[in-house]
Amino acid sequence: VGAVLMAAGVCILGQGTQPYLSILPGTTLNTPSDLWEPYSGVTRERKLKTGFIGSLEGGFPMTRWVGVHFGYVGTRQDFSMTQYYGGRPYGKGTGTASLNILEIGPEFTWNPTANQQPYMQINMGHTVGSESVTTTYEWPYYSFQRTDHLRDNAWALGLALGYRWYFSKSVGLCVQATYHHVSGWSFSPIWAAQAGISFRF
Repeated sequence: VGAVLMAAGVCILGQGTQPYLSILPGTTLNTPSDLWEPYSGVTRERKLKTGFIGSLEGGFPMTRWVGVHFGYVGTRQDFSMTQYYGGRPYGKGTGTASLNILEIGPEFTWNPTANQQPYMQINMGHTVGSESVTTTYEWPYYSFQRTDHLRDNAWALGLALGYRWYFSKSVGLCVQATYHHVSGWSFSPIWAAQAGISFRF
């Protein structure tokens, strides 16, 4: 019975492609903004700029069409901030928002060949190291810098559509478009485009 099960497992895995590892730098695409009122009568508006996103991703096929994907995603984006007092601008600031996510989920491929793999990923993840926002405040009479808006880690949902093309037995190119929503993160969702290199083993 054990030999039969082992043979069946080998057969199933043999229908899939090889395990892979991808390194994918890229850029965020959207520029969300948020408003909050730290004090009565004072409103601050932050507007995010497009910035860097990078991921280290791996996967293991279970069949030809379905596999398991896992990855690390990191973002770093600058933002501008304007403070309003009584509805009028009063001070400004600049800052950087960073985010780190570990994720895992299924990967689906369709019409894969020896050299081409169109795919879709659905990932559930969790932030690590908390999210940080470092802001330099420039008020009319003084300026200062601090890191704030730290909070507990949170759940994240990720989606990706991509394409791998292998130009050799073990090395290829990869492009993908991604979406991430992080619970409670002021600058969610995050849309991004990435391109990089992929290795298979």
